[in-house]
Amino acid sequence: MKMKQEKAEALKQTILNVAYELFLTHGYEKVCLADIEQGAGATRGSLIYHYRSKETLLLLTSEKFIADFFRDTCPDEEVINSRTPLKDYLKAFVQIVEAQVRHFKENIVKDTKVTSASSINFMIHLCTLSASFKRALQAFHTTQLGYWSEVINRAKACGEIRQALSTVTLVDTFVHILSGIIFQSAVCHQEIPLDQLQDEWDNFYQTTIEA
Repeated sequence: MKMKQEKAEALKQTILNVAYELFLTHGYEKVCLADIEQGAGATRGSLIYHYRSKETLLLLTSEKFIADFFRDTCPDEEVINSRTPLKDYLKAFVQIVEAQVRHFKENIVKDTKVTSASSINFMIHLCTLSASFKRALQAFHTTQLGYWSEVINRAKACGEIRQALSTVTLVDTFVHILSGIIFQSAVCHQEIPLDQLQDEWDNFYQTTIEA
């Protein structure tokens, strides 16, 4: 009896993991129950028994998505106390994203390819169906903006960048550059080009705001 329960629980987890991977790699709309059944080696009956619907699976994968994608980019003490905190934060931010992508590819989806387009599609459906996910996304975004403001104000205080520059405008500019890169990669169905992100941030820094 215990072995049977363990087997059922293992299948339940496999179904969830397969659904998560398929949603991320293909987008929620393009995945059907038959795809999940085939990937998990499950029958339609067992899938419906454990999860009832594709929407249920989507909602249950939201916590996994938050854990995998909502990585903290809080500036560490070395960055804050640096003579060039903003320049160092730009580099550290890209390194955090790069490490996140590497971890995700090696441990979550492995041989499959997640693009900005498929992950954005996944997030849109989560925001539509899950109020808690939408709140978590908004809270995460607000926290990230706070980090940017902290670093930029520190950069002004230590003379790295010109004090007359608007903190809000600078935050918006750096975030918009990031958003533009993500949108571009989504349209082209490619992974985020981190080298391009670093280059565009560095160019804006060197030509516009460096003291």
